[in-house]
Amino acid sequence: YGLTSPATSLIVFERLDQWLEYDVEPPKAAKALHEQWMRLRPSDSQRAEQEAQRATNYFARLRREWQERVDWWENPVPPKPKTPSSGLFERLGNAVSSVLSARRSAASARSEPSMDDGVAEDEERADGEEPALAKAKDAPRAVAAAVAITPWDPDTPYLRALKDARSVFGANGELLYAEYLRQRRDRAASPAFYLDCAGFFFGCGAREHAVRILSNLLELRAEDPGLLRVCAWRLKEAGAYDAALPILRRVAQLRPEQPFAWRDLAQVLEARGRRNRCAADLAEALKLYHRTAFTAWTVESGIWTGVVALEEFNALAAWVERQAWKEGEKPAVPAVEAAYRRNLDADVRIALEWDVDNTDVDLHVLEPDGEEAFYRHRRTSSGGYVSHDVTTGYGPEEYLKKTGAAGMYKILVNYFGSRQQTLLGPATVTATVFTNWGRADETRQTLSLRLEKVKDKVPVGTVEIKPDAAQGGKTR
Repeated sequence: YGLTSPATSLIVFERLDQWLEYDVEPPKAAKALHEQWMRLRPSDSQRAEQEAQRATNYFARLRREWQERVDWWENPVPPKPKTPSSGLFERLGNAVSSVLSARRSAASARSEPSMDDGVAEDEERADGEEPALAKAKDAPRAVAAAVAITPWDPDTPYLRALKDARSVFGANGELLYAEYLRQRRDRAASPAFYLDCAGFFFGCGAREHAVRILSNLLELRAEDPGLLRVCAWRLKEAGAYDAALPILRRVAQLRPEQPFAWRDLAQVLEARGRRNRCAADLAEALKLYHRTAFTAWTVESGIWTGVVALEEFNALAAWVERQAWKEGEKPAVPAVEAAYRRNLDADVRIALEWDVDNTDVDLHVLEPDGEEAFYRHRRTSSGGYVSHDVTTGYGPEEYLKKTGAAGMYKILVNYFGSRQQTLLGPATVTATVFTNWGRADETRQTLSLRLEKVKDKVPVGTVEIKPDAAQGGKTR
């Protein structure tokens, strides 16, 4: 027996507890199963009591998790901890360094980013904030940091063909698109093909062609939330927020019970609102962050999404407060308890999430002194903080460093395991790297990449904090 979900996927029920969990009545033809279900199904009063208890437990846990972050922020450096290592950086050794070195070279050789009008300026200067206002209202330090992240570049025959065409025709979008159409003949049913090709065209500055290519994903499986979400991630990475928003609104309709759907939507509204100084977008983003944090989600990963959304709510609220608004135009900030209103600004923040449920993807950060921050070593001796290990759901996991020592921070993703697979392969992840998180000079870069197989260990990028930044230097 099974149940077709709103996303057109089939959930197969093999045990009585599954019928009870989803509150679906078994067919009466299965007499013994139906009788058991009728006997064990909670009454309305029992259900209401269970819901109330679950909400109580959720909010108690949210308060504990939020307080843990506040305690870390107020005292980042713990008593000298043990410093275990996963061994991943050591085992990969020179391979990590060579990949990251190549990415730094590639990043310095191109103008960043070129995907959307105004994106580069917005991301370099705190999403358009007026410098004078920032100096007057924002006291926290600002670090000088260089982030090296380049688009994921899988080695596939069709991308090699497109690169060969680019070497002949240059960045001529029409001629490259003709080559794309030739490659599509044998791959029209492959979601990965469209995702990879769109990334290539975004990298060439052919934004309209890239968005057109991504639209094929929507036609392949218009009701698949995972596929829709990855499509929106790629659009967001390129700054194409107008195209990403209706896709994420559809995901929220298909998966209203999942906190990631509302947080994803809030993030794109925030990005577009900051860039355009659009009060309506910012007000909606704040409401959605608030909803994500203060809904008693039934899914286990809800608490982790909720506490991260609370961080993002506070950072955006602080940004809104720093701006100069005309009378009556300032976005409304939803009211929360004073204990939850704290902008946990940091020199470095890295956020990781993925597209497949029941999946374990781990974030590892190697700090300049060689100490590794990861799920088994969540507090480093220099003040690094890693969130709890998320082994079900869709993330997020994050790394925070309130005061970053000068030097290089290396970022690695470890695809630990999964019990599911999507049309795009085992898992697609998105990693966003922030410097001066929650401050006037905040910058961010995002990378989406597809992990090919379980146990993949993928270098994502680096953050280099300049030597004078450790003394509180200004952002360059």
